[in-house]
Amino acid sequence: MTISYAAAISGPVARSLKALVLAAGLSLVPSAYAASANTNPAYQCHRVAVLAPDGTPISGIEDLAVDQRRQRLILSAYDRFAVQDALRHGEDPPQGNLYVTDIASLVKGTPDEIEARVLVTRGMEDVILHPHGIGLYDDGEIQRLAVVNRLADRHDHSAADLLLLEFMGDGLVLAGRARGDAYCRANDVTLIGPDTAIFTFDQTQCGAWGVWLERIVQPRRSGLRLTRFRQDGQVETKTLVSDAAFANGVALDKTTDTLLMTASRDGEIRHYPLEDLLSGDTDFAAVEVDGGPDNISVTGQGDVSLAAHPVPFDLFLYMNGLGELPGSRVLLRRAGQDNFVMIDPDAEELPGAATSAVFLGERVVVSSAWDEGLGLCVPTGPQADGDRK
Repeated sequence: MTISYAAAISGPVARSLKALVLAAGLSLVPSAYAASANTNPAYQCHRVAVLAPDGTPISGIEDLAVDQRRQRLILSAYDRFAVQDALRHGEDPPQGNLYVTDIASLVKGTPDEIEARVLVTRGMEDVILHPHGIGLYDDGEIQRLAVVNRLADRHDHSAADLLLLEFMGDGLVLAGRARGDAYCRANDVTLIGPDTAIFTFDQTQCGAWGVWLERIVQPRRSGLRLTRFRQDGQVETKTLVSDAAFANGVALDKTTDTLLMTASRDGEIRHYPLEDLLSGDTDFAAVEVDGGPDNISVTGQGDVSLAAHPVPFDLFLYMNGLGELPGSRVLLRRAGQDNFVMIDPDAEELPGAATSAVFLGERVVVSSAWDEGLGLCVPTGPQADGDRK
């Protein structure tokens, strides 16, 4: 797979072609989105069932966050299909949950199943929880979790919240809540300070018809917004970037003070110097990706991992009841390296249409909003089971 840096990758002609392809319902895929045959044999991947406290398999694990302090993995999950079915029948959608599982259960041996516990939340009695993207902040003293919460209102299916949660004991307490149209298409989030979040908005329309139309036309109007949670309970929000096609994942690389954002339908990972971005400078370096990048994560050492959809149009079809669940792809870049390594295994080795990937030492854990459980990729080379964090 070839990775290159550029200011931008898709011209008007290419974007128009993609729009025509979607509108016509054709299976033609632009070459920038073509699946690559490259694989990395240095990893062996297999699926791991994740069991809720009642023993049922957890489905729809949208995003992952590594809690190094408590040595556990945080999972955000809700069953999209169960939610959609309930909405079609005019019923209240089932809630999702934030879960945790011990890192030790995933870094030793090759488990076929693991157990997860519900991460107890307090002060959220009026919150309908459908956690989407999550971002963990830990400066050694303060530890907080930001959560994009979709379907936050039984009477308005486009409503979404941005939640700021503080760790207290073994659970979480609501520390801030941002609501309104600015958040209706919030997707992923990262905390750049204990009270300051940057989140992606993947589209601009809030209503169902507007959302669907944007998915067909694919305007380059999505991007990044910043939210500050004030001590008086109010929030301040401003748009930082609004020129991407389906802004998706976001993460902060603290080793370089760089904000990374994936643009799924541009097929790129954008790198923004954080200080410049906050000052209004939206120049970025872009890494072209063979596929549609989704959620992205960065370790404390600067190692980058992300999930990508080999052919994004296949996921679009599946989301609309057409075709099979697509396969998954994972991209990894170690700190100081220019190129990504790609894990492109057989379909049965990972959850389909993966949306998130994180490093656990030398191992990689993969999740999907559209499938059950996790994927665990174990290195087979000399780096196997190292102590990298």
